[in-house]
Amino acid sequence: MKDVRVLSIPELTRFVAELEAAATNGSIAFTARADNKADTYAWIAGVLHGYRYNALTKPERGLVARFVRRMTGYSPAQTKRLISKWRRSHCLEV
Repeated sequence: MKDVRVLSIPELTRFVAELEAAATNGSIAFTARADNKADTYAWIAGVLHGYRYNALTKPERGLVARFVRRMTGYSPAQTKRLISKWRRSHCLEV
């Protein structure tokens, strides 16, 4: 999983809204999954670093968490656990 560019917060808002609307309509189910857990964790860490997660406002952090959840297919609890782990150490290891 490679993130080619970091979207601005307004762009990310639209992208996540479109993903969630498409999933609700059943027209498309999109998740980008890596071949292994290490790649997924590295992608998540890169996204959190790219968005400077610790400096975001609470609504923006929620948006980034929804983006990570939608792209990885992880549950809300798993996503929260991984983000908490990243916030403590700034790295995610398998």
